[in-house]
Amino acid sequence: MNEPEYRNAVQPSMISANAEIPDSEDIEVDDSFFDDEIDVVRAEYASDSNEPTISFNNCQLYVNMVCIKKFPETDYVQFLINKTKKQLALLPCRGDERDAFLWRTINSKSGKRQPKYITAQIFSAMLFDYMGWDMHCRYRLIGKIKISRGIKLLVFELGSYRVFTKGSAAGSETERSQGYFPDDWKGRFGLPFKEHDRIMEIATFRNYATISITDNNTAPEDTTGEKVTDYENEITNPEN
Repeated sequence: MNEPEYRNAVQPSMISANAEIPDSEDIEVDDSFFDDEIDVVRAEYASDSNEPTISFNNCQLYVNMVCIKKFPETDYVQFLINKTKKQLALLPCRGDERDAFLWRTINSKSGKRQPKYITAQIFSAMLFDYMGWDMHCRYRLIGKIKISRGIKLLVFELGSYRVFTKGSAAGSETERSQGYFPDDWKGRFGLPFKEHDRIMEIATFRNYATISITDNNTAPEDTTGEKVTDYENEITNPEN
């Protein structure tokens, strides 16, 4: 990759190589950096405290407040399972729609919205059996806002999760956690830089995000100001 190519590849938020640099700055110019094999470290490898998450424990499921804030006008969602890609998606819906789940309630003291614990014994049993999970453990998944065929979803990778187990010491109630990720993630920190940048280019301006997909693909415009991913047909069964 030559100099013009890598300069065009970097995200708009990166500092331009042509930016004015104070003389006092001790900076080395190395145009060969982007010629090497580079991985963009996956966000899933870092703390998920500021990420939308869903947890499964004791036949209950619940999301965190970050999820609720992603869809501030939505009280109900439908759960979609993409068995081909092993993904779980939350689709905002009306309360009178079939298979709608109430995913948030109003706190009686503060009057603020908060996540609702959903008891789903049959669904939990089916999901744990499908994924080969241990019913005695708690599982937490990180989600991402994505758009498929113009529909905004909150998508979780079932193969990427953190499992919490009780301590091994007698009578211990302390939880221990361990992360599990898809097999094809092994040996890499993340997507190769060229592939990562080619998938999507997002430019945020004021209160909206303009999405432009390369390779002659088009994507809907998101007006929420959130970072979204368009992955046409991914959440939809390819046979349909």
